[in-house]
Amino acid sequence: MKIGVIGGGAVGLLISAYLSRKHDITLYTKAEEQAISVRTEGIHVIGPSPWTAYVKSRADVLYNEELLIIAVKQYSLPSLFGNLKQLPPKKIVFVQNGITHIGRMKELAQHELYIGVVEHGALKKSPNTVHHTGIGKIRISPYDGGGAREFIDQLNTSDPLFLIQYEEDWEPVVLKKLAANAVINPLTALFRMPNGHIVSNPYVAKLAKKLFHEVCDVLEINDKDDLWEYIESIAIKTKNNRSSMLSDIEHHKKTEIDSILGDLIQKGEEKGAHTCTMEFLYNAIKGLENREER
Repeated sequence: MKIGVIGGGAVGLLISAYLSRKHDITLYTKAEEQAISVRTEGIHVIGPSPWTAYVKSRADVLYNEELLIIAVKQYSLPSLFGNLKQLPPKKIVFVQNGITHIGRMKELAQHELYIGVVEHGALKKSPNTVHHTGIGKIRISPYDGGGAREFIDQLNTSDPLFLIQYEEDWEPVVLKKLAANAVINPLTALFRMPNGHIVSNPYVAKLAKKLFHEVCDVLEINDKDDLWEYIESIAIKTKNNRSSMLSDIEHHKKTEIDSILGDLIQKGEEKGAHTCTMEFLYNAIKGLENREER
């Protein structure tokens, strides 16, 4: 299958590398320098056994592949939607954190749309190097129930380190990942600590629990015990990993705090739910962003 992966960040590099084992991949980057680096040197994957994938790469807008995987961050999507609206019908998979993009997907009605959740840990080390820091799955669901399961099965490369799984309903999968991101990312970014400290540091763990209950109230989660166990298991399994939001702060980049906590705070206001901890963390991360930009 000819696949275009849009976005040269950690997730875009990781997806491009693993899918290249079975598919014809073109990675679309923002900068020509990165495209040249990927084309000439390949994508270096650091993990249990380091390897290099060779894919096509370009910085111009072509997008003529039969499938597009959108791997840019939420704040980069608005400028991309205009191009996607002009394309002939094709399959498009969105793999963003948060839920902001879901409200806009109806604008792309001519396409066959899918929502994906990436459970892998990935850290971009250079323009063409990605560290595969945590093994998980990519779960993909049809946006409006009209997608084909067979297409998702075809994406699989049979590599146990990179499994892709079909999910009937995207909402519980997306909300589960959103809750985990909302608890882990802001706290690790604020305190500049790896994921494991969310549960191992008693003071941070107390904050995490308060934040968790606010998130559950806004999302109307009933089975809080199972969800907390899920978040706790992620923190323990990736205890030495640094979250994407922490990495963004450390590298003086814009974070996804608006599409993670910002959206939840807005939903909380609409429902009259308490969001004090979320509001504090949102403003704290925005303050760090502003400080790092100066």
